[in-house]
Amino acid sequence: MKRSFAIAIAVLALGASAAQAGNKPPAGPTLEFSGALSHYVPATKTQNGSVTITIAGANLPGFTGTIMTFTINRSTKMIGRKIRDGDVGTVRVQYGDAAPFNLPLSVAASSVIDQS
Repeated sequence: MKRSFAIAIAVLALGASAAQAGNKPPAGPTLEFSGALSHYVPATKTQNGSVTITIAGANLPGFTGTIMTFTINRSTKMIGRKIRDGDVGTVRVQYGDAAPFNLPLSVAASSVIDQS
């Protein structure tokens, strides 16, 4: 719980500066999270969507068990069928200059893969 709270505070602190960057995912290193997908809202022409993942594994340590919600925009590559709560999948996020544990809330997923 303390770790999740610390991550949330760090994310909120960086959110404002990332919001100015626009909807395009930043170039740079990629985090890959695998786990259960839920609360999927598709992006439309006028509004961003979102997806939540309960992380079972990641390409960096320290994220397992964390629940994170990511923005989905028109640039996000959606692979697989329509996401339903509980589907197993992967969310990839390019985090640019932000440290991986300080992802701003406005960072859009670069791809979401439904593996169910």
